[in-house]
Amino acid sequence: MNLRWTLRLITRRPCVAVLACLLNGIAPAHAGRPLNTDDAGVADAGSCQIESWLELQPRTPGPRQPQGLVFAPACGVAPGWELELGYARQGQQDSPSLSQGNMGLKLAPDAWQFKTALGELNLGLRWASNHEQAPAQSWRQTQYSMTALASLALDPTWTLHANLGVARLRDTKSSATVMNWAAVWSPSERGLLFIEMQTNNRNEAMGPNSYGLGGRYWLKRDQLGLDLSANREDRTGSRVLWTVGLGWYGIGL
Repeated sequence: MNLRWTLRLITRRPCVAVLACLLNGIAPAHAGRPLNTDDAGVADAGSCQIESWLELQPRTPGPRQPQGLVFAPACGVAPGWELELGYARQGQQDSPSLSQGNMGLKLAPDAWQFKTALGELNLGLRWASNHEQAPAQSWRQTQYSMTALASLALDPTWTLHANLGVARLRDTKSSATVMNWAAVWSPSERGLLFIEMQTNNRNEAMGPNSYGLGGRYWLKRDQLGLDLSANREDRTGSRVLWTVGLGWYGIGL
């Protein structure tokens, strides 16, 4: 499958692309979820992955109710290149829903992998465009961004991730700097635990800084993972946002 045909299929007919992924074979792969901090790695060329998760947050009074459902497929369209799509439905039963979508392209070639005194260092770049649709309105672009990615494997059990990017906000015609950090501990082949921090210099436009922790348990190693995470914003009165999801990897094109 050549790059031009793959890009045309995914951008014009995303549903067909996802079905094509599901109907083909399985091969090992890895990805950044359940972290929000991105890793400097891409899906193998000719393979896809599907990540989906439910966002939950406590309410007062009453039990937790769904806050959002996210569906995020991605495919390796060429060696070192990954094309990402995402769709989220935000809102509760008693409030209008908001649809959000994004498209991203990530570059992390083998040539950007280095041996260092601390461990193996992988570098990458990611471009993304974010969109939203309010009730009874058309889709509109809210921001686009370019982010530098770095992942450092200190040893087989510890990995550090760092993101540094610039986001251009369409409504305010201004820019914001985004910085994310994460540490991942993989005590066994069956799962991992992580902590992370997401920050930016324009909290009024991009939202407060946030802190998170969570983990993944491999139901089928390197192919099917069960995720759980908790995030809290750095502001007075914020509540913990829980996410629970599944990741399916190595779906062949």
